Amino acid sequence: MGAYIARRLIGLAAILVVVGFMAFLLVHLTPGDPAAIMLGPEATSQDIARLRGELGLDSPLHVQLCTWFLRALHGDFGKSYYYGTAVSREFLGRLEPTLLLTALAVIVAVVTGIPLGILAALRHNSIIDQASMTLAVVGVSMPQFWLALNLILLFSVRYGWLPATGYTFVRDGICSTLRYLALPALALGLGQAALIARMTRASLLEVMRSDYVRTARAKGVRQCRVILLHALRNTAVDILTIVGLSIIICISGVFVIEILFSLPGVGRLVVGAVRRRDFPVIQGALVYIGGFIALVNLAVDLLYAWMDPRVRLS
Repeated sequence: MGAYIARRLIGLAAILVVVGFMAFLLVHLTPGDPAAIMLGPEATSQDIARLRGELGLDSPLHVQLCTWFLRALHGDFGKSYYYGTAVSREFLGRLEPTLLLTALAVIVAVVTGIPLGILAALRHNSIIDQASMTLAVVGVSMPQFWLALNLILLFSVRYGWLPATGYTFVRDGICSTLRYLALPALALGLGQAALIARMTRASLLEVMRSDYVRTARAKGVRQCRVILLHALRNTAVDILTIVGLSIIICISGVFVIEILFSLPGVGRLVVGAVRRRDFPVIQGALVYIGGFIALVNLAVDLLYAWMDPRVRLS
């Protein structure tokens, strides 16, 4: 197990190096002079040259690369051009809404998707199965922004049950925070619930045709015990795979959802930074988000090895 973990940690470090390298090249691959873009069309050549010197853009590329990586290793991605504060401070200040929204969306997806998939598998080819899979197909095909707008129209505009925009931090009241995150979490999680339901149904149907499941039924083992201890346990790896993928998809969907619901999270920060050409914020966000996604993949790999020892030998 130790060798397996060591290999995965080495792979994680390699991924972070690649992500950091791509984030650094972002400034240099973007068309135009970053200093000229930031100062605007009315800037003089002297102003542009002065800003290039302040940002270190007049140094050779390899010097800039080494300097940037040394600072990034200490969590220093420079200062935001727009806010004038450290990138890490801006990112951490926006982290709470994004993490809570992602966590709630994943909870909605898992709590809704797995039972729906189990029910559809147990009632295979019945009306319940067909209705469940129809809902799953609709959920997978439905754009998140379209679902979000309809949820706002229904629950905020028409009935006024939940707020459409805004956010309350946890320190000011967890109940209020959950009210503001309810609609965004539903908009983000229902599509992933449909994906999880389809995967759970397909995996469970395959396992329930296995010999050991038929043997357990022939011995008179109760249906509930067969499902929980035999069938569902052996589909855990497949379900874990799709749940890990759903977490990553939810992270990418945060950018759109936070704009629609005016949440002060990382997604809104990055979108604003792209509009303003705030390159330090974009670079820092790429590294942070890429690192988080790599950690999710690492956690999934470790859970694989824990549930199925054969994975450690692969």
